[in-house]
Amino acid sequence: MVGKSLDGLKQWKCKNNHLLGIVERVHVSSDRGKYNVSRLILFRQAIDIDPTSTASLADVDVIGNIEGTVMDIRCSIPGCGEVRTWWMGEAALDMFLASRMVKV
Repeated sequence: MVGKSLDGLKQWKCKNNHLLGIVERVHVSSDRGKYNVSRLILFRQAIDIDPTSTASLADVDVIGNIEGTVMDIRCSIPGCGEVRTWWMGEAALDMFLASRMVKV
């Protein structure tokens, strides 16, 4: 992500407009089929994207790429602390359920 701007990227923010991560659509193939799933690229530290801020994607440390549901992702900007939940998308849920049906 180094050198990229936020233009054209789907931003995932807290209620106070702090950037917690970026959402990307990825193509996944399995023995059950092909799926397009939403994946959250979660940042270790939120970015204050205030117009006066000098933060950029070059400053980002990615903590993980998430496809499943994650509860209570807390904004790390001092004084904020807002909490969001990343919900598993329908395609990822379908893929998970299909993989479990074979093993039951």
